[in-house]
Amino acid sequence: MLRLVAAENEVVPDPHKRLPGRGCSLCRDPECARKAVKGKQISRALRGNAPEPAIEAVLRWLGVA
Repeated sequence: MLRLVAAENEVVPDPHKRLPGRGCSLCRDPECARKAVKGKQISRALRGNAPEPAIEAVLRWLGVA
């Protein structure tokens, strides 16, 4: 699982789970990431505190792009 955090109006990865603020977890499966971004589930989980990240950025954070 990769933790994502809303920080300063953007979504950032938090692999060490130390950043403050609202966070959400994303499984490391690329297909799961695609579905989450397409359905705007990351932004919803972060309660709208940041816009939905681009799929390319999420895949890069997961290490598959």
